[in-house]
This record gives sequence, structure tokens and C-alpha cells, in this order.
Amino acid sequence: MILAKASPAGPGVVPVVKRAAIGLGVVALLVFWGLCFLFESSKTSGDVPAAAAMRFPAGSVVVDTEKHCRADRCWSAFYVAPPPGMTATELTAEIEGAGVGPILGSFSDPRFVYSRATLNGLTVHVVGRYW
Repeated sequence: MILAKASPAGPGVVPVVKRAAIGLGVVALLVFWGLCFLFESSKTSGDVPAAAAMRFPAGSVVVDTEKHCRADRCWSAFYVAPPPGMTATELTAEIEGAGVGPILGSFSDPRFVYSRATLNGLTVHVVGRYW
């Protein structure tokens, strides 16, 4: 026979630590959803990701940045030079490999960045857009 140890407060009582952890999780989730709602409601058609949001490999140099718009969609175009010891082809492969899915945003800007890289001579042409 297996005896179960009964809680002194009665069955179904959740300890204070568990309640606090659940409460903090719910509050964090609500804050994150609030930030997502804030950015969704305050976005404009001209929003484009900055070079810092693209998370290029260390040592890469952004040679030029352009902003393009058509209808209600805008995107950034970056021309990126590879870091020392890396070719433009390797940089393209690394950016494309990292860009298989969207680049996750930060806590302060939770929007996803979608990117596409193509070889452009000695530089890499990277297009980045939100959503």
C-alpha cells in the first residue's frame, strides 16, 4: 500500500512560490504582447530595418545603405563588404544560412526581420524588410 502525503493546507493548494512564478510569467507575457501591439499599431509604411537589426557577421562593413518603397511596402538594401579572411561568396552563404528563418527582434523591438542576400561583385547585396 502506498501512502500519499497530504498537504497541511488541504488538497489543491498551490504553494506561494509557484503562484509568484506563475504570476511573473503572466505579467512578462502581457508586457511582451503589449510591446507587440504597440509596435504593430505605431508602425508606418516607411519602417525599414537598420543595419544593426540585420546582425551581419562580425567584421563586416556596410558600404552603402538604401531605402526603397513601392506601394505600401518598404525595405532596406545594404551593400556589405566581407570581413578580412572571408570572401564575398562565403559572406553570402553565411548571411543566407543565418537568414533561413526570420531574424528575431529584441525585447524593445520584437518585430521580425526577413533578409535575402545575393552576390554583387566584391560586396554582398542584402535586402531586409519587416514582416
